[in-house]
Amino acid sequence: MNKSRTAVGLVHNVAKMLTVCDERTKALILLLASSGVRIGAIPSMKLKHFTNLGMVNLHCYQISVYDGEYITFCTPEASKAFHEYFDYRQRCGEKLGPNSLITREQFERDDLLKVRNPRSISLLTIRSLIYETLIKAGITQREHRTEVSHQLL
Repeated sequence: MNKSRTAVGLVHNVAKMLTVCDERTKALILLLASSGVRIGAIPSMKLKHFTNLGMVNLHCYQISVYDGEYITFCTPEASKAFHEYFDYRQRCGEKLGPNSLITREQFERDDLLKVRNPRSISLLTIRSLIYETLIKAGITQREHRTEVSHQLL
């Protein structure tokens, strides 16, 4: 069996991905890997969908997906990654509240207008972040088309 398809291989690949990504991508990868949340649910998820279970010295979130259609949980590692990502956004000047998106478009820290007016991250962007992280981590290679399409001619 292909090692990358086994549970051990998947854990190894996630660990490699986490060494090459930023705070936002790290939080996304850990959420997807630990919670079973569908990637399509992420763009509309807000802080009000994350409930800290209040464990002493341990962050752990209960997550309401699709406005309560189902409930899931993420690992303490994923919860910590989101906590650090939320802290980063606040340090940059973003005001977070219950209706704040859990992920947002990337922004320049010095551009207060963009910092304070977050826009949703698209599903295509999330897929691209994961794909680029797979490439950067050496797990996959970028596919290059070498044939010229006859439709373009």
